[in-house]
Amino acid sequence: MPPRSALGLRCQLYLQWIYFPLGALVVFALFLLQIAAAFGGAAAALPGGTGSQPRGTRKLPVDPYGDGLFLTRRQYRLERLGSSEEWRARAGIALQRAIARGEGSGRRSVELPVRVYRGVGIAGVEDLAAPLGWRIDWAQSRFGMDKKVYLTATDTSPR
Repeated sequence: MPPRSALGLRCQLYLQWIYFPLGALVVFALFLLQIAAAFGGAAAALPGGTGSQPRGTRKLPVDPYGDGLFLTRRQYRLERLGSSEEWRARAGIALQRAIARGEGSGRRSVELPVRVYRGVGIAGVEDLAAPLGWRIDWAQSRFGMDKKVYLTATDTSPR
């Protein structure tokens, strides 16, 4: 994947402080709506209104570049000046996290967004996934408009 533009990254880094509070207001409004619906007896009509899903018991590896909503300075530096080794480490951690989440929910397929593998490309993800017992689903990954890589477990994956 080609690197992201410096202007686009800089805009994301600084403008996120403007659009995050607006997004937080929307989330808060939806939260209040859900509470109002719960007292009205219509909690099942809203997404997540019937209760939370259980979390997996396995501890996920921590992504040092951040795996959240904000573009951190470390991730900004990775996007602009990151070496292939740094990108490989980030993609490896993201792959391990995705596999742990997928196996925790019983799925045999996972996806990786382009932001975690941009510096190594799909071939780098394939090299990282093979020893873990996963392979790229080329039919789904090649033609997806969202630029995600979809991986499926092979029959020899460790359980």
